[in-house]
Amino acid sequence: MPQLNQPSHRVAKLFVLKLNDEQREYFEERAAIYEFEGGLDKENAELQAVEAVLKHWPELATDTSQI
Repeated sequence: MPQLNQPSHRVAKLFVLKLNDEQREYFEERAAIYEFEGGLDKENAELQAVEAVLKHWPELATDTSQI
């Protein structure tokens, strides 16, 4: 996987640490869509992407193995 950008939002920064490659790619794609096509600023786009990942992989919301 190519070098990925570090999220700007502090919650997103911590969240992406527990994602596998597929989930991280999904996060990156959603954040870009929300920012560039949706017109959101980078931090809000990242938060929306976190929500999208959690909707797609709801088990991440209850995964406490990395806390």
